Amino acid sequence: MIRKMMLALGAAALLVPGTAGAQGVAFPNDASKALSECVVLSTTGRDRLVLIRWVAVSIGSANSMQDAITIKPGAKEEADRKMGALFTRLFTVDCRKEAAPLLKGNDNAGVEAAFGQLGRIAMNELIGDPQVEESLTGFVQYADLEAVAEVAK
Repeated sequence: MIRKMMLALGAAALLVPGTAGAQGVAFPNDASKALSECVVLSTTGRDRLVLIRWVAVSIGSANSMQDAITIKPGAKEEADRKMGALFTRLFTVDCRKEAAPLLKGNDNAGVEAAFGQLGRIAMNELIGDPQVEESLTGFVQYADLEAVAEVAK
């Protein structure tokens, strides 16, 4: 079950677009919302960077990404180790009370939603970095903005 949750939180962290606030987040139940609030309040910017690095090296491990992302030797193991420590701390210490009902009920959707919220916040922090923001807008120079503007007419 923990392996499933790790995969789910990784996918949710990167693939679910959203905002840094809880508005618009559909939690499957109150326990999921409580875990989300606890996880968000119990993590630091450094913890959220651990999550983002783990997601990044995991994505970089895909065959289809290896021509675009180079992962240094040992980086995946280091990311896994740090993510494992973060996950353990959140579920056994910081948010034990909030995690218990979801774990006892094998509620993967609840865990996904809770960590998805953390992932959205972590991504927003990263996207706020001026270098990332500049990189994300780099494609605009190759886009046909006139053609796109035509769609708006």
